Amino acid sequence: MQVLRTNGLNFCILLLALVFGHSANSQTLSTEQILEKLQLNAALYPPQDILSTKSLVLLSVPEDDNSSEWRESVDELQQFFAEQGIDAVAYVHQKSLLMLPNQVQPLPNYLANRGIKSIILFYKVSVEGPVFLAFGPYNKKPSLFSQSATFWARTGSELAPILSELDTYFKTGALRRENLLVNDSPEFFGPQLDSDGLTARSIPSNIAKAKVALNKLNVGLYNQAGAQRFSQAMLFNESNYLNKLTDRDQILQSVGVDSTNTITYLDAPLETNELRRAGYDLVLSYVTTTAEQMVNFFPSKNADYTFEGYQTKFYLSDLRTNTRYIGKEWDANADWQTALFSFLAQIKARMAEAND
Repeated sequence: MQVLRTNGLNFCILLLALVFGHSANSQTLSTEQILEKLQLNAALYPPQDILSTKSLVLLSVPEDDNSSEWRESVDELQQFFAEQGIDAVAYVHQKSLLMLPNQVQPLPNYLANRGIKSIILFYKVSVEGPVFLAFGPYNKKPSLFSQSATFWARTGSELAPILSELDTYFKTGALRRENLLVNDSPEFFGPQLDSDGLTARSIPSNIAKAKVALNKLNVGLYNQAGAQRFSQAMLFNESNYLNKLTDRDQILQSVGVDSTNTITYLDAPLETNELRRAGYDLVLSYVTTTAEQMVNFFPSKNADYTFEGYQTKFYLSDLRTNTRYIGKEWDANADWQTALFSFLAQIKARMAEAND
């Protein structure tokens, strides 16, 4: 019996080691692995004009991370850029580009028109690291970089050794420096949601008879190269993340077959003009964004704009008047499914009122 207990104990220890070992390694990827996941090729050196043109930094941090934990590294990075002459005119959070479903939001014109030539990719997994830094060409599209583009890239447990390597290379004089005045502090920007149109604190009175469209989630978007793949979730647990999106789409399908509403799930997403021609009145959609963006997109006295991080808010968009119906109750939520079911409850309550 003693032998059995000992073997059982050893087995448990081995099992725990495997589990925790896998957990730790799941957050560590080599430079080659990251480039492969991003569908990029490796370059021997940074872009030749990195010290004479403008760049944009695409930033990826864990969704539940405290900003102070990665902000120090961003400050360190920008200080280095200022010293070397890398003109990073804007830092953009990767998640902010995916505020609306099925698309990567384009950069606002005031950024897109600043002559950006290079994209700098930077992530930090946690306070202890690891970090990833890469430089490559900007493709002048919402995706920011293209499949098979060539990027100089490094990863490590700390940022300092990577910056030291760059410093040594820049000191060789191999690159011509023309950027002499560069900000010491990072400047954060992001895409702007189109705030044109009206926001209505209600559900349309004709909802019981209206033809409502619900577009399929384009999970395949994340199989394409571009900014949408540069998230912690996609890099370290791609299959789980894609499964999560697929599960969401299945929930939307179930909404479309629910006979208690007038919502039609569209397996082939349609653009606004196509929806109008097909006779649809409204579109059920959602936005996932920060409080700052939410207040601009849904100006409402009863809304709570004090939340941290990102929340999801579902709404009905009128295809003819460009009115966004957000319901009487403000039901934005950090949980996507909770936000959906809460808004559907408001729709059903309005339908019941109309039938009384």
